[in-house]
Amino acid sequence: LGIEADWNRWLAAGLCIGVGLVFAFWRLWNTGAGSYINDSRFGRLFSFIAALRDEFASLTRVVGFGAIALTLVAYALYFAQTVYIARAMHLSLSNADIVAAIVLVGLASFLPISVAGLGTREGILTLVLARRAIPDGLEAALTYSALFFSFCFVVPGLMGFACFWARPISLDALRAQTASSLFAKDN
Repeated sequence: LGIEADWNRWLAAGLCIGVGLVFAFWRLWNTGAGSYINDSRFGRLFSFIAALRDEFASLTRVVGFGAIALTLVAYALYFAQTVYIARAMHLSLSNADIVAAIVLVGLASFLPISVAGLGTREGILTLVLARRAIPDGLEAALTYSALFFSFCFVVPGLMGFACFWARPISLDALRAQTASSLFAKDN
């Protein structure tokens, strides 16, 4: 119960800080300070942030909040899948521990020292399981990693391959569409 309460506090604090920062930048930009910032040496950074803001606004107008909702559902399913893998293995970890471990695995996979996170994933999982005193932590980490890789990479990849096999995408048409959309943005 204590771990879940700590997790909820950290999540609430992170959300509050994130919303506060977004609101502060929005107010700063819309109060006229944006022109002063554009003239400073950080102007390019803030111009980039403003371009991202404009791009996000145009995306929400084009596809609406359905895309955001779909993304949230996809990540919820992703993390639920990782929790169910741990439950199927009877690992005595809380949901917060599992999610935190998967987030750490995701961060470690950015390191350019492995292919598809192989090695870094096992190392992080071994560390987490050892810290939580899970018996046979190395074997459990290797088994969980193999299942995670299978269900998060191999199965979706096979589904994508089957979809591509059924309806292949013409690369020439994709290149022409991309070139025309880039040309339209420049004019």
